[in-house]
Amino acid sequence: MPVPSAPPPSGSAGAAADAPAHLPERTSSRLAQLYASGTTSAMVLMAAALIWPPLSPYAVGWTASLPVLAALWVAATAWQTDRQISRAALLAVLGLGAVFLGRSLLT
Repeated sequence: MPVPSAPPPSGSAGAAADAPAHLPERTSSRLAQLYASGTTSAMVLMAAALIWPPLSPYAVGWTASLPVLAALWVAATAWQTDRQISRAALLAVLGLGAVFLGRSLLT
């Protein structure tokens, strides 16, 4: 018995077709480029930290800050078009802040 296939996605092909429907195409492609550039720079910093270990805290800090920066970017750029995702991104950042605050209180 053949399995029915899903209909082809509508819209343009490429990265825009993979972008979430709630973000404008321009915003999602910029975010993808920024996140890819940030990840590449973090990997370069990590590789440099292997050669020069005092660089390690900065490399780890930059790598850890990438998701926070991405969430803030989504919150700022999508505020006019989709406030629900902007609020969710801000809530995620506040949750990370609460974790760090709680951790500092415990240690």
